[in-house]
Amino acid sequence: MLGIEESSAAIRCAQENQSQSGTQGVKFKFSRAEEALKTAEPVDLVIVNPPKTGLSKTVRDALLHLQPAEILYISCMPATLKRDLDDLIGYKREKLLGFDLFPQTTHLETLVKMVRKNLK
Repeated sequence: MLGIEESSAAIRCAQENQSQSGTQGVKFKFSRAEEALKTAEPVDLVIVNPPKTGLSKTVRDALLHLQPAEILYISCMPATLKRDLDDLIGYKREKLLGFDLFPQTTHLETLVKMVRKNLK
């Protein structure tokens, strides 16, 4: 398993969580997703949690090229989520869940599970 993150602080937190949980087999790479996905090996599952601006066109294209069986997309911005889901052709939306993590605000986190359409 590989975690790609462009924040060194986030990598340190992930490594600490990994150590505390005893989880093994996870590596973390300090990189922008656009760069790391250029050389990514085939995988079954990709989890993305982009900033409010959503996935860049380069990342959306790389995901379509990589063709993981499933994509889990975590979003904090409905407009960019819709744009990105529309661009990820070849995937069907299997499940969508909303999470009100900040009930005193209008913000909503969304988790979308997508499955590649041509899987048998």
